[in-house]
Amino acid sequence: MSAQPQRLVAALDLGSTKVVALIAEVTGNPRDAGARILGVGVERSNGSRRGVVRDSDLDLFGRIDAAWRVGPDVVLEVDGRRLWFGARASAEDIRAVMAVAQALARQGRAYQELDGRFAGQVIVRGARA
Repeated sequence: MSAQPQRLVAALDLGSTKVVALIAEVTGNPRDAGARILGVGVERSNGSRRGVVRDSDLDLFGRIDAAWRVGPDVVLEVDGRRLWFGARASAEDIRAVMAVAQALARQGRAYQELDGRFAGQVIVRGARA
């Protein structure tokens, strides 16, 4: 018998001074459901003005197809590709990975994974010209 797949939910609070992201695993059954918090991130933000988000980095959250944990790390599936982040990923880590993704797109280069778990660098795997 195979193990039941993880049921993950994500929440994003776009405030005027900060952004809060949360990933949790749904536990229990429908009659007695709960949640186990897997990760929380809080980052200062330029915020929003009259309901319009000004921080363009948030584009990523609308494109996440799936998310799961591998040990302490978080893997996001975005547009059929995997983005790896460490357990304590910062907004700067996310920006670095997204900058590499944008640069590869401008160059017309395909890739399978971008790994942002290492300080000061983003590893590109499965790159094709």
